Amino acid sequence: MALKEYLMEINMCGGCNFCKFVPWQVMKSQRYCQVCPSIAHSSFHAYSAAGRLGMSKAMIQGIVKEYTPEARRAIFQCQLCGACQVSCRPVNWYLTDLVDIMEELRFDAVEKAGPLPAHEELAATIENHGNPYGEPQEKRFSFLPDGVEATEKADLLYWAGCTPAFRQRNMGASTAKVLSALGQDFCVLGGEELCCGVPVWKSGQRNRAEELMESNVRAIKESGAKRMVVSCADCYGAFKVEYPKAGFDLPVEVISFAELMDEKLKKGELKFANEVPLKAVYHDPCNLGRNSETYVRWEGEFEWAAPHDLVAVPEKPKRFGAGGCYQPPRDVLGAVPGLELHEFERNRWHAWCCGGGIECGEAFPEFTAWTASERLEEAKEIEGLEAIISHCPHCAENLRGAVKAGGEKIRILDLSEVVAEALGV
Repeated sequence: MALKEYLMEINMCGGCNFCKFVPWQVMKSQRYCQVCPSIAHSSFHAYSAAGRLGMSKAMIQGIVKEYTPEARRAIFQCQLCGACQVSCRPVNWYLTDLVDIMEELRFDAVEKAGPLPAHEELAATIENHGNPYGEPQEKRFSFLPDGVEATEKADLLYWAGCTPAFRQRNMGASTAKVLSALGQDFCVLGGEELCCGVPVWKSGQRNRAEELMESNVRAIKESGAKRMVVSCADCYGAFKVEYPKAGFDLPVEVISFAELMDEKLKKGELKFANEVPLKAVYHDPCNLGRNSETYVRWEGEFEWAAPHDLVAVPEKPKRFGAGGCYQPPRDVLGAVPGLELHEFERNRWHAWCCGGGIECGEAFPEFTAWTASERLEEAKEIEGLEAIISHCPHCAENLRGAVKAGGEKIRILDLSEVVAEALGV
């Protein structure tokens, strides 16, 4: 949908500011009552969902004719973490697509003013090398440990993702070791696995992202696999949401590593041999949680059934954020002997973002680092905490940066590393 097609929903925003906060029904403290990193960091209304909706309306109606540098910064200095969309739901039943609208605002800004320089460079690197790090594609699966080999064909395809493949390699290696230890055959795409496209999509460069998506869908189809397990939360969210938004139907069932482990745990196929004596807290990645809720493409229109009753015809699916992958990682970690698992004050669909993916980090590194440091401060509220466990390579990267900057001794672990340690592999 073009930006102008969201005008009816944009008009439903009453500027209540609930998009900036944890819903008051579950708010626990003033210190951690905010849920939007962008407005919390910038303290200026344009850096909130409501502010961006105001900018969208001004552009649609021609009140504003161009995207200034200041406006573009306000539009892109946001992780698109989806927390605003969750907080908006209890207040405004009609505003169903906050993240979609902000994505369309980005597409419009890029079309009329071009991408941010950092985003242009990022997209060019991905186009030239197949990944955002400029690494040789033939080394994408060089993280596979000795003795662990992918089969040429298998029902299960392992999609590693760029960051576990080239930067957070322990995550990719742990995932592969666990699959092998459980006797799970899997195949990989090798150099045919390209960046999922989400950094390009979120930076407003829709056409370039769709080219990556098309190549990936073709390669996945040619693999002949029936299921695809994903260890990168950003890739998982992309396959569950962004690909359907772009009109691509994946020929496989997409599951996260957490969901696969939970499935095997409940079948009695995952049994832990070793204790992992840690006092830990689980951090919900945005794109494994609220941003991965099933997306159903809607084509319809809004009609007034009464003066104050707006109706979507046909009915428009509502995404409340609670349908993401939340319980599987908790159930798996809860079964690890010796692990004492705690919760952040802001957790599940109200979780505070780690700082965001590579597209945010490249353009706004200071903002990304600040967001991660805020999450670390929240973690330190748990007395005697030894580790933060998550299931996203960018969460690991950003939180490790915050730990290093703060001189802390808290370990940052991925779910796959904990599972591998508990299995003794």
